[in-house]
Amino acid sequence: MRMEKGNIYLGQVHSVAVSYSAAFVDYGSERDGYLPFDEIENQYKTKKNRETGEKIIRRDTIVVVQVKKPAVPGKGALLTTRLSYAGEYVAFMPHRTARGLVSRKIEDDQEKERLQQIASDLSKKYQVSIIVRTEAMGKSKHEIEKDLEKLIELDKCIQEKSQKVTAPALLFEAPQEEKSQGLLGRFLSKFKRK
Repeated sequence: MRMEKGNIYLGQVHSVAVSYSAAFVDYGSERDGYLPFDEIENQYKTKKNRETGEKIIRRDTIVVVQVKKPAVPGKGALLTTRLSYAGEYVAFMPHRTARGLVSRKIEDDQEKERLQQIASDLSKKYQVSIIVRTEAMGKSKHEIEKDLEKLIELDKCIQEKSQKVTAPALLFEAPQEEKSQGLLGRFLSKFKRK
């Protein structure tokens, strides 16, 4: 199993280390992944920390995690449950408060304003958090929306797959090349056939 940045896995919390403010997750690697408490979505936090009273994750909890930083010799990968998907024109962050943002790299004020309106409209329509990427400059609202719809469908497929497999399991292998639409399309069509 390749452990590359962006891959999404179904894992199981192996241990919780309050002193490190982190959980260690078996996601199929030789070494457990490191999951900081601040990278854990609230849906997974069900146990109260005796010292602070904050809710934390329990041992043996099944989690969907994404690799933020790959493992290096002597260290497990840095994981998050705050999934994000990069499409051609938008970055999509499911399960977060709906917000529509625009890349800071877009310098043309008129284009930035146009894309901000599109981002806000799509964020409200789908109740999701997105960032419109620089590649969206000059693209129509329809083109940007189609890209977002593919990412929403991808997340739906990953969530469905997570209900059908046993941890640890690879749910999605992130494309490592710049133009990812081909791999994304292949994943969606392959998943739908199963």
